[in-house]
Amino acid sequence: FGCGVGRITNALAPHFEKVIGLDIAPGMLAEAERGNAKYGFNNIEYDSSFNSDRLRPEIYDFVHTWIVLQHIPIATGENIIRTLIRSIKIGGVGAIHLTIADSRLRAGVLMKNAIKTTPVLRNIGNLLTGRPWNYPAMQMNRYSVQKVIQIFSECHVENFTVFRVDNWGTIGLFIFFRKAPPGSSI
Repeated sequence: FGCGVGRITNALAPHFEKVIGLDIAPGMLAEAERGNAKYGFNNIEYDSSFNSDRLRPEIYDFVHTWIVLQHIPIATGENIIRTLIRSIKIGGVGAIHLTIADSRLRAGVLMKNAIKTTPVLRNIGNLLTGRPWNYPAMQMNRYSVQKVIQIFSECHVENFTVFRVDNWGTIGLFIFFRKAPPGSSI
């Protein structure tokens, strides 16, 4: 989910019978398709993440998302987490990355957020860094660990392994899990 230009799907293709990459951006999907042709993979399909047929309950053996949910508003992201977990077959596995905190000093984080949310400051910052003056600020959202664990429990994920990751100053969790049948754990 959030396949971008297809780097992860290309890495998964030799190990799976079929790989499906979903993304919101038509440009990313087009680039992924070009890469698909370039590398000769014939077992990858790309589609819009808005296609509800691609996220039906219990259709996948494995679901993966990495460095995607942080750019999605939290309420929407929480629904995506539910949908991704529900799309996994009983006994299937998932790997979901989300951000939870900023590892930088609080004053620096506050200043960066002030610049991102104040149009004049953002425009000046863009010019100073060589970007077009109206370059948009990248959305970075932090998820509640407690809420995510609640979602996992609601979706019958009782056992999971969590790794802490630090992506350029943003603390995240990469959660690996197996989906159990309701009322039991695997």
